[in-house]
Order: sequence, then structure tokens, then C-alpha cells
Amino acid sequence: MADHFKDFSALYGTDPSALLEAAHQPRQHAHALLRLGKDLSSDGRRIQSHVRGDIKHLGAAPTPASHASNHLGTTGLYAAGCLEMFAHAAQQFDTRVSKVNLEWSTTHATNVCVSPDAPGPAEIEREYTRARNHLEDAARTAAHMLRHPQNLNNVRTLFDEGFIPLSALSEWPDLVKLIVREVNSGHVLDPKLALSLPSTR
Repeated sequence: MADHFKDFSALYGTDPSALLEAAHQPRQHAHALLRLGKDLSSDGRRIQSHVRGDIKHLGAAPTPASHASNHLGTTGLYAAGCLEMFAHAAQQFDTRVSKVNLEWSTTHATNVCVSPDAPGPAEIEREYTRARNHLEDAARTAAHMLRHPQNLNNVRTLFDEGFIPLSALSEWPDLVKLIVREVNSGHVLDPKLALSLPSTR
């Protein structure tokens, strides 16, 4: 017997685990780009230490490529974080749908004594509607964040919720400065976030 209420896969033709998998590969590529950016920066410093006079400017040769790699890497981490955030919302949706489908089948089963405290059909329908609305809100939020990757509040949200690894915090120096200002003003940080600040290492 088919479920009365459609889950994420039935609605959209894919499942949350596929979304999580889709976020994994770009994240790996983004980390590789960040490593490349660091290597290029190191190359520039090494060249700078060996050149003098008219060719001293060669030490800056890797700088544009280093900046480009860092930009692509942080953008990739951000986009993967937004996708993973929505995938988790889709997982939560499926959990709620499983619950309402169980309640619905129990309510409509024959020869089963349903508790008077059990939700009725109308309440079960409303719970499914709330779950759909929550999922749609999550989709709108993710889409909005993808359109505004430079917004530090958006980046902070992805760090706070674990969708960008804290090990990458130093790649957002403006966010680091903001967090340091919070610390200096007496704001209490999550210990994991505090330990990830480059200035506290």
C-alpha cells in the first residue's frame, strides 16, 4: 500500500542522501583549490627570497593565481555548505513524513483501537502541510544564501551549523575579525568556534 503523504523523493524525484553526495565532491575540490592557493602563495615567497633588482617583481607572479584559487575554494565550500544545509532540511522533512504516514495508516486501519489522544485526520493533514512549508522555507533560504555568498551572516550561519568545517575559518578573514571583536566585547563563543580562531591557536 502506497503512503498517503509524499516524501521528498516522491515529490522531487531524488532523495536527501543524493543531495548530500552531490555536495561531497565539490567540497573536496574546494579544499584542493585552497591547498593550491596556499602552495602558490608559498611559491611566491620562495621566489621573492631568491630574486633581486630588476626581476624582483617575479616574486609576485603566483599572487593572482593564488587569489583566484582561494576565491574559488571559498566559493565552493560555501555553495556545498548551502546544499548540505538544504539536504539536512530534506532529511528532517522525510522524518516528519514517515511519522504522519504512520499516524495516518494507524488512524485508518481497520480493527485497530486508536487512542482518544491520537491525532485525527485533519490534524495529520495540517502536520504534513507544516512539514511542506518548513521544507519550502528551507529551499528559499538556501537559494537566497547562494545568491549572497559575500554576506558574512550567511557564512557565519554555515559555520555555526557545521555546514562549513571550522578548519576553514581562517579563509574568511573578515569573519575572523568580526568574531574577535565579539570576543573582545565579552561575547561568549561556542568553545569549538573559539578554538578555531587563528588568533587563539
